[in-house]
Amino acid sequence: MTSDMPGLGPTLTPLEIATATVAGRDEDRPSLPPTPAGMTARAALENAVLPAVARPPCVVTFSGGRDSSLVLAAAAAVARREGLPLPVPVTIDFVGIESAEESKWQHLVLDHLGISEWERRPITNELDRLGPIATRALTRHGVLWPLNCYVHEAVIDRATGGSLMTGMFGDSLFGGGRWGRANQVLAGRARPGARDVLRVGLAFAPRAVRREVARRRVQDMPWLRPEAHREFEQAIAEAQASIPVRWTDWIDWYFRRRSMTVSNQSMQAIGGGAGALVIQPLSDPGLLAAMRDAGSARGFGTRTDAMRALFTELLPDPVLAREDKAVFADAFRGEASREFARTWNGEGVDSDIVDVEALAELWRSDSIHGRTTLLLHQAWLHANT
Repeated sequence: MTSDMPGLGPTLTPLEIATATVAGRDEDRPSLPPTPAGMTARAALENAVLPAVARPPCVVTFSGGRDSSLVLAAAAAVARREGLPLPVPVTIDFVGIESAEESKWQHLVLDHLGISEWERRPITNELDRLGPIATRALTRHGVLWPLNCYVHEAVIDRATGGSLMTGMFGDSLFGGGRWGRANQVLAGRARPGARDVLRVGLAFAPRAVRREVARRRVQDMPWLRPEAHREFEQAIAEAQASIPVRWTDWIDWYFRRRSMTVSNQSMQAIGGGAGALVIQPLSDPGLLAAMRDAGSARGFGTRTDAMRALFTELLPDPVLAREDKAVFADAFRGEASREFARTWNGEGVDSDIVDVEALAELWRSDSIHGRTTLLLHQAWLHANT
């Protein structure tokens, strides 16, 4: 069973499910629009969050990281300006996972924004890849992408009849993408290192060269049949080779990625189950167009440079300049997924693409490779529907 059933999540190809990777462009997506005169990135972000703020309860999934903090800050500013209820930050507390601890940052942001209503939801093993939250999302919506998209099923009830916003996409957006470091060097914003000569050279190499370099860097996936592995390598290599170097071209390419379309479709499916409007502000075309026009041909520099240049008034500088990041991987590894993987009967996956014996052997070793997560979900759905 795949996720192309009516009313469920996005249509994922068998190869996308087998690799947990969505590459290439969405050719149906238009280019970014022109930016209205005088429109700043902050104003565009506030325009993007307004529909959600105007539909309370407006819930923001809030980790304390830079991206969710930025969305929450913009929503709070809009709510105060328009006389609307303040957004409600909802945080998943990963109990017992030290690498996911962000309370210091959470309190810093909320104190700065003057937000007192804050809902925290303690989680222990419920977010296992086949735990109760994941299987509920699978039953309701089918296979979703990205891998941890189902996490939002744990908070969507708080947004019932209202709206939900996340900080998804910020990591790649503010970092400047594949050629971010090369552009920093070319703009004189970073002292060149030994590897930067190679980076800049590759950025301007013929497309065939970039394609071959990308192909050689593709991670080995021993559960794929050889022909499927070659197809995957080619798809990734072509996608990587097509990434523009100039900021103004890159951000339009970024907007038209198929991965952005699929991510938004998955979140819309989760929101639809609760009658909630889901808005992903950091994928909003108006915001991206404003960022495109605010940056030079080489972008803004580092992620911190970009956030300071565009949103310095929304958040305290320590948050804008934060370098570390919480790690949540341990929350998704639990006994439910290991038990299913160990006892899997080999059914429910596309055997033309997947070497079932190789996958079963991998899973029996208790090594559920992250890239096999969607196969795990697909197999579980086959066994339980």
